[in-house]
Parts: sequence; structure tokens; C-alpha cells
Amino acid sequence: MSLLPASLYDPALRRGCFLPLAMGYYDRPDMLSTTDAHAPPHHHNLIEIMYVIFGRAVIRLKGCEAKLGQGEMILIDKDVPHALELFDGEKCSMINIEFGFKQFDNDGLSIRNLAIRHAPFGEMLENPREYLTIRDEDGMILRLLKQTVAISDSVHAQSPRLSSMLAGMILICVASRWKNRMAGRFAPVNKYVEIAMDTIDSGDLSENISVSSLAARAGISPSYLIRLFKAECGITPNQYILKARLERAKRLIEQTDHSIIHITTSVGLTSERYFSRVFRREYGQSPSACRRNRLIAGADGAAKADLGI
Repeated sequence: MSLLPASLYDPALRRGCFLPLAMGYYDRPDMLSTTDAHAPPHHHNLIEIMYVIFGRAVIRLKGCEAKLGQGEMILIDKDVPHALELFDGEKCSMINIEFGFKQFDNDGLSIRNLAIRHAPFGEMLENPREYLTIRDEDGMILRLLKQTVAISDSVHAQSPRLSSMLAGMILICVASRWKNRMAGRFAPVNKYVEIAMDTIDSGDLSENISVSSLAARAGISPSYLIRLFKAECGITPNQYILKARLERAKRLIEQTDHSIIHITTSVGLTSERYFSRVFRREYGQSPSACRRNRLIAGADGAAKADLGI
């Protein structure tokens, strides 16, 4: 077995039979008893997951920081400098795994196959970032991390294979939560990103929404907000704004009889041609086709009701 010291987003992983394998790990109920509260920055050629089971911690990265609370984790890519900072006098329990990629003779659980079979994971790999923060809503990632540490501690001959299976399942869970957050079903971890997203989601989309105004509301610089937003969500604030405009436009098309041009301006877009192009890119059909399909579906439903179907 040969180790490939690769970024999680390295296309080479999807061309060979590479499986994730835990190379380092810990499960510490009291971090301060074993760890410096202000550890110096370091980096390595492994992917790292740091998960706060209880308490809170700060992960300092180049130009930004990720604040983690109970049930929150960070995935840090290869060679990204980072430092763990704990709070003096506060108990903090964490679990951690560091994994690389080993070449096996069985392709079933390879990064390549996982990306093919699990669409959110494949999509996540197409959106590289230095780090990703996730809230573990149902505790599934924590259970898998606990099992991974226990298996990795074992001397059983099948331990590497089982460790790879669990690491793959963890990545699938991370990708699913990332995708759910992108769809607006989970809140972001970073408070500045959350402020910006709430401002967009609850605001008047017919008005101009700038990154500068969002950053001012969050109390940070526009460049810092863009960096945090990209790391947290995989897209820029402007891309999120456009996504919000299109989602609201789609609801208006399906639920009202407003004209397409009226809907275009009501969601803050000034060009009907541009609106049609980005709507088709997002939903695979034009706004007019979306309206026709809604009318057809409505008429079909009414006819079935008249016939008692």
C-alpha cells in the first residue's frame, strides 16, 4: 500500500483506487490536561478533522479563525497552517482524526466511487476550500469518529479496511451536511456568515444588496467576509444573493400570476434576458416554461378532481 499525500480535492484521487485511512487520532475528554491552551501554528500533509464534543475552541487559520462549540467540527485540508486555541479554565472535550489516502486493490470504497455514487460528495470535491466547518445536527459524525478511533486502536488484521470504510462514511456525512446547508436547511457555524445570510434571506431582494453592506452589518471587512463565506459555504456572498433571488423568483412564478418582467424586477434583477439565462442554468428550464408547467400541472389536478380521481 502506498500513501498519496494529497489534498482532498486533488483530481488524482478520482483517477485511482485511493481510500481514506486514519493515520493519527485522539479522543480526549479534557483537552487542557494534555494540550497547550495556545498551541503554535503547524501544518502537515494529512487531512484533519477536529470535533468539539463539549465546551468550545478556536481554530486559527491564515487570515481568519473558526469558532467551534459543542457538536461542531472543522475539516482542514492538507498543508493548511492552523493552530488550536482553548479557553483557560474551561473544560473542552475533543476528538480528532488525521487521514491520508492509501491505494488498495478494491475500488468499492474509493474516493472515485464515493464521488460517483454520492452526488453531494462529488459536488463538494468540485468546490475546494482550505477548511470547512460543519454542525453535526444528529450526532452521526461523532459516532463515526468514535468508531474510527476504536478501530484504529485495534491490532486486528482488518482494521485498516474498517478504518477506511468509516473514514469514507464520515466524508459522506460531511458532504451531506454541507449540501443541506447550501440548500438552507442547516445554519452556518460562523457567526459573521450567519449574519450575512440572515440579512439576505430576510431582506428586500428588490433592493441592491452589496457585499460591503453585508460586511458592515457583520462588523468585518468585505474581503474577510468573502473569504469566510467561501470557506463556509463554498460560494461567494454574491453567488448566494443570486441563488436567493432565483429561489424567490421561482416561488413567485409558481404561486402567482405576476408577469415574468414584474418578477424579474421584484427580485432585484434589471435584465429579463439575464434573468432567463441564470434561471435556466439553475433549474434546467426557462421562467416561461416553469410557468407553463405549473399551469399544466394545475389544470391536470383540477381535471382529476372533477373526475373524482
